[in-house]
Amino acid sequence: MCPGGEVRTATTGASSASTGSALRTPTGPRFTPRDIPGGDVGAFITSRFRGNDGTRTDWPCQGQVILDLPATAAAPFAQDGVVEALGPDRCRLTLGSWSWTGLAAALGRFDTDVEVVGPPELKDACSQFATRYATAARDTRHPFPR
Repeated sequence: MCPGGEVRTATTGASSASTGSALRTPTGPRFTPRDIPGGDVGAFITSRFRGNDGTRTDWPCQGQVILDLPATAAAPFAQDGVVEALGPDRCRLTLGSWSWTGLAAALGRFDTDVEVVGPPELKDACSQFATRYATAARDTRHPFPR
């Protein structure tokens, strides 16, 4: 600040008093705060991340499958899914995603046989993946160099 309360700009050396301009708040105008939908910040962020409107925390697309894996082998990769043991070598997995395609893709990480319990939208998404990957496996247009 210059003597007399003036402020000089770094680039021109002109002062606010000499240019007649007023200083602006560097962060811009303030906004009016509003309440978070549902009142819980964590739940709101989780909901928005999952593609919801901020009032629900569940995934928009949820399905259930049976994996040919022990529950102890599936659980570390289930993220926020629920794993239920069905015997020593099988488990039920309930999992969610923002789309049926995303959910079908997530099942591939388990690298085992999958039986879709439901819903039909998940079965359809898995069928589409099977077709895409079968086509990709047959595609010889771009042979990988050996």
